[in-house]
Amino acid sequence: MSLSRLNFVFFAAALIVSWLVGATVAPTWTVTQTTLDAHTDSDGRLYYIAREEPSYFEPVPLEQAELNPARLDGSNEAPSVTEEFVSAVELRDGQAT
Repeated sequence: MSLSRLNFVFFAAALIVSWLVGATVAPTWTVTQTTLDAHTDSDGRLYYIAREEPSYFEPVPLEQAELNPARLDGSNEAPSVTEEFVSAVELRDGQAT
C-alpha cells in the first residue's frame, strides 16, 4: 500500500470516528461569570463602560436566568441565548456586596 493511500485511509477513519463521537456524546455547557462595574444613569438604566462608551443592559435575576448553571446541568439542549446579564447579591462576612 502506498504512503498516500495509507494517509487517506487514516484520514477517512479519523473522520468517521470524529463523526461518531460528535453524534453520540452529549455537549457540555459552561457558564462564565464576569463582575461588571455597573452605573445608573439619570433615567435609572444600568450601564457599564466599554471602550470609553456606555453599554446599557437589562439584568435578569439569577433564579430566572436561562444561563443559570443549575438549569444547564444535565441538559442536552443548547441554550437559546449565548449572553445574559444576571443580577445577584453576594454575601461576604455576612454583608451584601
